[in-house]
Amino acid sequence: MAVDMRNGDVMKWFRYLVTGVCTGVIVVLLVPVAVCGICAYGVWRLLNMVTGGNKEPRRTMIKQNL
Repeated sequence: MAVDMRNGDVMKWFRYLVTGVCTGVIVVLLVPVAVCGICAYGVWRLLNMVTGGNKEPRRTMIKQNL
């Protein structure tokens, strides 16, 4: 089969292969990063709601320093 292909067909097939591999690698790398980022943001928001936000400790520290 590879013997019957002309040079242009081989290059076209190779280009499709490289494009598919690059797309697959990008998707495999980006999806877990996006999911972890969304989960981390959700946990951070939840902790802020439970603890009442992180603004109070800063104010008290500034008051103590003054």
